[in-house]
Amino acid sequence: MSGGVAIGLLAGLLLAAFLAPPAGAWRPALLAADLATLLAVLLGALGAWAVWRGKAWLRGGVWMLALASLVAAAMLADQEGDVIVAVLLAWPFVMGFAAAALKTVGDETVAALGAAGFSPGRAALALWLPRMMPGLLAGGGMAYAALLGLRLAPDLPPLAAYLLTIAPLFAAALGLWHLAR
Repeated sequence: MSGGVAIGLLAGLLLAAFLAPPAGAWRPALLAADLATLLAVLLGALGAWAVWRGKAWLRGGVWMLALASLVAAAMLADQEGDVIVAVLLAWPFVMGFAAAALKTVGDETVAALGAAGFSPGRAALALWLPRMMPGLLAGGGMAYAALLGLRLAPDLPPLAAYLLTIAPLFAAALGLWHLAR
């Protein structure tokens, strides 16, 4: 999992370095897109928790809300001609969805893959992915926090920018704590 965190942090640094605009460059529609994407990330984290805890009554609604928030973010960014940024901002949510899906892959699944004729390398990859993905999720949350903080800070009061930056970091830390138990 530590390897996933390192990869996620590196991706976050690269995203922040290449995509952060100059101060004051954000228009209201892009701010709304970032906020909608933040909502998608947080709801996606809640959905992942619901999947891990087996709460079927919750996970379906949470995933649908997260997907709706993600679509809203993409539409808002598209109005500003910033589709690529919308896709990149969606990365932590995609990681969350993948982590929740791959969490169900266990030793039994790997054994079944081997029995089905998969090579040892592919079976090992199927075992490695679920262990790596939570770290990627945490790193993705940190990457999103870094990018969001850099983009929103010039246009928001300091306290608001601080809270928006801390929220994904807190979610990532909580996820790591839960997985480490």
